[in-house]
Amino acid sequence: MEKKIEIIDKKREILNVSIALFSNRGYDKTSVKDIADKCSMSKATIYKYFESKEEILISVIKHFNSIMIDLIQSVDLNKNLTEKEKFEEKIYLLLKHFFSRRDLTIILTRNEVIRKDKKVEQLIIENKILIFNWIKGMIIECYGEEIRDNIVDVSIWLTGILREMSFLFIAKDYVIGDFKEIAKFIVRNMNSIVSANLGYKPIIKSNLMEKLLIDRPVVEDKETLFRKWNCRIEAIRNIIKNDLTVGNKEDVYEILDILLKEIKKEKTNDLLIKGLLAELAKIDKIDENINYLKYIWAVIQK
Repeated sequence: MEKKIEIIDKKREILNVSIALFSNRGYDKTSVKDIADKCSMSKATIYKYFESKEEILISVIKHFNSIMIDLIQSVDLNKNLTEKEKFEEKIYLLLKHFFSRRDLTIILTRNEVIRKDKKVEQLIIENKILIFNWIKGMIIECYGEEIRDNIVDVSIWLTGILREMSFLFIAKDYVIGDFKEIAKFIVRNMNSIVSANLGYKPIIKSNLMEKLLIDRPVVEDKETLFRKWNCRIEAIRNIIKNDLTVGNKEDVYEILDILLKEIKKEKTNDLLIKGLLAELAKIDKIDENINYLKYIWAVIQK
């Protein structure tokens, strides 16, 4: 047990030092020797825990994403908030997270990283797609099915303003004000953006982003994927609970329970899971969540 704790502590130390060096010097200008020297370790010790500098960066990004997943999931599980309140709270927490972990955010937004290393470029793109899909899901949960046709257009708007706000906070070290007030400002304008786009032909069709998602699967470990799976299942459960048009709710809950249990088995039943997801796909208002579950299952199966 003590040995396991020691390994975790060593890896955490290496990651923290790497984050600081990557954000200050840039990923491409930081060597494994730099990390080892800063940690007062040998290069051999670093390689004992991480096979390469690239693997360190992957672990850094997974850590960044894991924190965001926890933040979003904590809001989804709060049954005392309305969908609009959840939406505002998620934006507030994301802004606060980007600012509090500004060193990580700098790493993810540095252009030279994308230009220099193809594997890292792929990872950064995958991370952007992951965040974009979170935002897409947040908007649909808040504004409902009527915005689905225009979901990519409005998601791009929200992604853009979050990116530019983060740039001001982090790159320019400029604090505009309280993050809660900024979140209220964003939601207030988001309401106008959504209203202005309803009924109009979308500029960008959603299947374009779906193709991007399929073509560039996100690099994540199974533990992270399981947590996302559980979060989506609970999101579906909440939608079904509050939707008066859904009949046989107990049957739906039973399917959700089976999906929660089946995913954890050492030998999962592919046909069963696909069949249950197909059954759930017949229900209106949850197809975004079902498509995401299908995506998670496809990644797990690889």
